[in-house]
Amino acid sequence: MVLKIDYEVFRLVMAEKEEYVFDAVTYAICEKGSEEAEFFDYPIPMPFTEKMELYKAYVETFSPRIRRQFAHTPDERAYMGLFGYYADDDGEKSERFGKFEDMYYLRKLVDWCEMNHIAYYIDKSDWYLKSFVSEFQKNNIEKR
Repeated sequence: MVLKIDYEVFRLVMAEKEEYVFDAVTYAICEKGSEEAEFFDYPIPMPFTEKMELYKAYVETFSPRIRRQFAHTPDERAYMGLFGYYADDDGEKSERFGKFEDMYYLRKLVDWCEMNHIAYYIDKSDWYLKSFVSEFQKNNIEKR
């Protein structure tokens, strides 16, 4: 069996807590704690992404000077205010963050598949993934 990574699977990584499980035998995915999940022989928690984890990963792409500003923010609220200043302008900054977010989620999903020895392929024709999958694959090749 092979896991087809399309938008339906991709969107599960956007969950902010552990909400879904994957069965390593049937390759089925369902909500954690559901009746269906009780029948999974080898359930593996699907990856998820807390928002602060995503934001901190994006901040790591900034220059050292800007990263130092984030390192000295007193609390999460101040951090989010600063993040909004650097990442959310309803224009180019927002677009750059959106692209990073998609790549981050896909990287997390691919890493999870590889870590758990799950055969997968990325559906390059998927309506959502096709807008960034070629760049993702290019970056993936360059890093190896």
